[in-house]
Amino acid sequence: MRYSFRAFLCAICLVVPQQSFAGFIDWTSFSNPSGTTSVSGLLSGSAVTATISGTGGSARIYAPGSSINNTYSWTGSAHIPNLVNSDMLYFENLVANSVDTWTVSFSAPVENPVFLFKGLERTYSFDSGITLLSANTPGYIVSGNSITGNTFTPSNAGSLQLFGTYTSLMIVGTGITGGDTHNRDAVLVQIGATPYVEPPPPPPPPPEEVNEPSMLTPLMLGLFLIATRLRIRQRQ
Repeated sequence: MRYSFRAFLCAICLVVPQQSFAGFIDWTSFSNPSGTTSVSGLLSGSAVTATISGTGGSARIYAPGSSINNTYSWTGSAHIPNLVNSDMLYFENLVANSVDTWTVSFSAPVENPVFLFKGLERTYSFDSGITLLSANTPGYIVSGNSITGNTFTPSNAGSLQLFGTYTSLMIVGTGITGGDTHNRDAVLVQIGATPYVEPPPPPPPPPEEVNEPSMLTPLMLGLFLIATRLRIRQRQ
């Protein structure tokens, strides 16, 4: 039997699983255009807020260094997926060895969030275990729910993912690896997630079968009795 090449390609498309990626947040406004601790955006029409706090004002989302006008591109092998015409937030640590906390709040539940990042020198701990999807340097070390980088440089980049359903994410930055002479850090970030869809309820159980009493049993019994009487009469 002969098959066309087009049919062969279609068969391959059916066999190879298609990988889907999250939607990414459209960041829209800062609380302070010159240097901020809060930024707002939308994910699939639902509101998202990112905030950062640190000891003695040690951290900020640096608005002038960020890009929220859909002109920033995340391209190259370090980023899964590649994004063109997206946004970027510049999270900055200002005080050596401080403890900084990022909080990302979703107004509707999301699944399997993805972080695209550049830089990242300190250790950042997430709510749950993370998976490093890709990186263009071997310097990133993932252990359980934390990732540690090396010397800050925007050319170092990667992608990581958490699995599960979330209404908020908390990331805590601590320490320093010693690569930066100022013992500070900066991370360029874009965040994506899949909106959570409530699974459909299970189907109702089938109705129980009710065994109606059979009419054949009394009928057959009656016929048997009649036949028995006829036999007795014939013998008499």
